[in-house]
Amino acid sequence: MNKIIFQSFPLAATAVVVALSATAVFGQVSDTSNRNNPFAPSPKAKTKPADPPLKSVVMEPVANNVKTSNSEQPAPPRSIARETYNIAKRSANANAAATSVYRVGTGDTLLIDIKNAGAAPSYYTVQSDGTIDFPLAGENVVVGGQTPDEIEESLTEAIKLYEAPEVSVKIREYVSHAVLVNGLVEVPGFHQIQRDAVPIYVIRAAAIVDPRASGVTIKRDKDAKVKSFLLANPNADAVLIYPGDTVEFTGSGDTSTVGYYFIGGDIANSGKKDLSAGMTLSQAIMASGGLKGKPKRALIRRRSESGILVTAEFEIKNINSGKIADPTLNQGDIIEIGK
Repeated sequence: MNKIIFQSFPLAATAVVVALSATAVFGQVSDTSNRNNPFAPSPKAKTKPADPPLKSVVMEPVANNVKTSNSEQPAPPRSIARETYNIAKRSANANAAATSVYRVGTGDTLLIDIKNAGAAPSYYTVQSDGTIDFPLAGENVVVGGQTPDEIEESLTEAIKLYEAPEVSVKIREYVSHAVLVNGLVEVPGFHQIQRDAVPIYVIRAAAIVDPRASGVTIKRDKDAKVKSFLLANPNADAVLIYPGDTVEFTGSGDTSTVGYYFIGGDIANSGKKDLSAGMTLSQAIMASGGLKGKPKRALIRRRSESGILVTAEFEIKNINSGKIADPTLNQGDIIEIGK
């Protein structure tokens, strides 16, 4: 008879064998309560994704404040202070008197400089349609009828090649504001004025009005009106002259000479000259062809009541600048121009 032998195992060992068998059959069960269990299996380490490869960037130098790309480097917004300044400047130009502004026109030559561009300034002539050929702001840029300040502002906004361009506009040749002067003047013909309007005394000085002139006639093309004034009128010098006007200085009554004077020295045409009533030293110099060289002084020798020649000395530059009055000549005066 076969014997059946029973081998006894400890109860605890039996439980361990059963647990391991169950794990093998059903797989490992995750239990969050064993998260801090020192006998729990170690979790798998998370793999950190690799960094993307770096793109090579080529840095190119930017010269003269030039933009490499409008899309990559947008122009900085204009500051509030700058905008406020431009608004104030536009308002001032709009309300400025004609005697204080000059609006450019056909034939005028402009000197335009972009100070932070590193290039030399260039000259531009205003065409018949009021434009200049300025490629940096687009071809055929309209400038006619604008002041230099207004042109600076419009070019600053139009130029895209440079960030915050510092634009300077100056007038180098005045052509569009011509006034025709004739009559009793030493220098007749067209005179260019450097404002939208000037008082008539500016024209009188430029054309050197003859002392015999007593009146002025102004013909204005804009309204086809003719206005006449007496030069003795204290308000006559305040009359404004505009581009396109024709100004004629006229005489009335006896315009004959009242005597003669002598002039010599550093003068173009010396000798005995006719003296007109009210003629001054400056007018006598111009009537004699102007100065020769750069003399500094003029001597006037005048015979006194006792028959003695009395000499008076005048600095020519002080007369021309208005520091001293332009002396009126008398019959028989002797003028000497020299150093």
